[in-house]
Amino acid sequence: MKEKISMTINGVRVETDAGTTILQAARQQNIHIPTLCYNETLQPLENCRLCVVKVEGEEHLQASCSREVQEGMVITTD
Repeated sequence: MKEKISMTINGVRVETDAGTTILQAARQQNIHIPTLCYNETLQPLENCRLCVVKVEGEEHLQASCSREVQEGMVITTD
């Protein structure tokens, strides 16, 4: 059984498995993050940067398609 990770996306408390990306966690909760180059059957390319999100405490926007969730993250998608 995978470890569960708790975080907040747009003010909504979310729990998901460790190893999940921010994009996958958002989609599990029906939170829309736009994508262009993302294909779930391929490794993330991070080329289009359309899926960037703000992670509290970090200076730069993060590509949600490749960034794995961490315990206590606070993420803003809009």
